[in-house]
Amino acid sequence: LPITPIFPNILFITFISYVFGIVGLYGLLSYFELNRSVIQEPTVLESLNIPVLSILPLVGSLKKGFHLFQIFIEDSKSHFSESIRTLRTIVIGKVKKNKSLLITSSFPSEGKTTISFNLALSLSKLGKVLFIETDIRRPSVLSALEMEEDTGKRLGFSDVINGDAPFRQTIFKLPGTELEIVASGKTRTDFTDITNEQKLKQFFKLLNHYYDYVIIDTPPIQPVSDTLLLSQCVDHVYLIARSQFTKMLGVRSTIKKLKNL
Repeated sequence: LPITPIFPNILFITFISYVFGIVGLYGLLSYFELNRSVIQEPTVLESLNIPVLSILPLVGSLKKGFHLFQIFIEDSKSHFSESIRTLRTIVIGKVKKNKSLLITSSFPSEGKTTISFNLALSLSKLGKVLFIETDIRRPSVLSALEMEEDTGKRLGFSDVINGDAPFRQTIFKLPGTELEIVASGKTRTDFTDITNEQKLKQFFKLLNHYYDYVIIDTPPIQPVSDTLLLSQCVDHVYLIARSQFTKMLGVRSTIKKLKNL
């Protein structure tokens, strides 16, 4: 009789278990690292073949009476305002006039509305610009501009696409500027049920005839489907990523969704 048993082969089973254990542990560590790691610097995005358009500084504190949404006009000498001018110069160099620009992010609180509104303010110094808030689920522009009393009362984007109001009745100008704004309008949760790609394309194409630039502030891509529909109807899409906050896994997933459209 053999000294060692013929079956099971203990040495082979031990080796296979060791290999699968190492591979499984590596996979788990990679997953948690991707899910945990946040964007540290722009070079990380370049590794994903994502061109970095501009880098904007963090606004640590605001002077008394200033608003983050209007910092470009209220604190024009700040580092942030100068960075917005740099972004404006790059956008003008890369984007022809009479185009629509969609600005979004992977998740909330990454700065997309602040950047898009200040960019719209800077562009309005050089041409005719329209800013549209398309987040009809969680609108924030009016409250940020301290117009809370108008929230829910002012006609806006959701009313236009639902056929409840003519477009001209939804436009208002920000006092002291030439920027025209269309707020989100009535709060709704059925965006993709009341419109489609063809209608939105015609809508933005018509706006391009009247405005040099149409800046579209959208909801974040990961939580809702609204932005994926909007991104198919505009000329350019820009993704905002916040340093030390935005997760790499979220950016990868967002890019994948946009490329699959």
